[in-house]
Amino acid sequence: MTNTKQLVFSATCSDAAYSPGADMNLEVSQITIVPVPLSLEDLQKAKEIIDNSIEVINALVDIGKALADDKEVELALDVIVGVGDILKGILKFMPEPDNPMVKNLEALENRVKLLGDKLNDHFDEMKTYISEVKFFMKIVSPTKVLIRYMRDCIKNPGPEAVQNFKRAYEEHTPLSLAYLLMSYLEQKSTNPLRLAMDNEKLKTKETYKKWEDIISRVLGQFMLLQAFANGLLGLDRKLNCDLLIELSEEVAQSMANLKEQWKLQDYYWDEVKEHFKKYIETHTDLNNSQKADGLQKYLNSFFTNDSFVICVFNECVETKEYIIHCPNRKEQLLQVRNTGKCNAFIYRSRQTNKKKEADFEKLRNQVESFYKTDFL
Repeated sequence: MTNTKQLVFSATCSDAAYSPGADMNLEVSQITIVPVPLSLEDLQKAKEIIDNSIEVINALVDIGKALADDKEVELALDVIVGVGDILKGILKFMPEPDNPMVKNLEALENRVKLLGDKLNDHFDEMKTYISEVKFFMKIVSPTKVLIRYMRDCIKNPGPEAVQNFKRAYEEHTPLSLAYLLMSYLEQKSTNPLRLAMDNEKLKTKETYKKWEDIISRVLGQFMLLQAFANGLLGLDRKLNCDLLIELSEEVAQSMANLKEQWKLQDYYWDEVKEHFKKYIETHTDLNNSQKADGLQKYLNSFFTNDSFVICVFNECVETKEYIIHCPNRKEQLLQVRNTGKCNAFIYRSRQTNKKKEADFEKLRNQVESFYKTDFL
């Protein structure tokens, strides 16, 4: 667009208006804004930015934890800032069929809608654990409004859409919404991850992963909205996006600390005892390798620092055809003999993950020495 200036009125001010001093002239100008179509080069650049932004949003929709490190976060947010910057300069959008931006903006708006729908599902799940009305009024509702106005800016760009988004943004910035969410996560009684894990007898990786993705995706949505606002409204990223990144890192570290705490708890062993025997008795249709794989998958579902040796082999007589030596059987060994067409045992080590490679090499030599001495 270009600006043109037209002088519509000119007059000399009276001495009384500005005294003492020299005579002054009053000049009234009329500014006319003349839209100028984007050049082919500008259109191509805009198309690339929009395409890249769709990839960023796809990652957030499909993966949840879309941004692995600070550099990736910054690059992704810069792309979204670019989209806002493009839309800021559009006074009126004329969707001619040959305009290459039309389909790209439609695709972008559809992905933002999909992300918003997914976010709605996440908020509904959060409300299962956070029943406070304030949570809906202060976080859920304002976030939905911002997403709706962001979509409107993409679908129907122009001054009115920008003003609607600006008004909603000034009432509830994404950074303020993120801080409010963090205040809920800091309290045990309103942290959905804690509450969901506490509701489980067995602390499973599946439940943890589900809530880790939900919380990460919500924070990612706040970053997305903030970056879009930076471009659309011409804001300084240092005042908001960088703070959002720091806050997200704090939340991620807090979740990681909880995970380590759960790994130290011995909550699963009694459950494994029951499951192991039933599994071997009822899976006679599987071969030994398949049974071992099934047990491995089951054990891998728990949060623990323990490691396991799983062995499934044909029916035979203990002491004659095999020997198991384990001084602490009650806490470390589960065994079934000639059941379900096989023999099987699970050995649990509490120290393996703390050992170094030299320790394993020493053990390997001891086993080989025993084998050569006693069996050859």
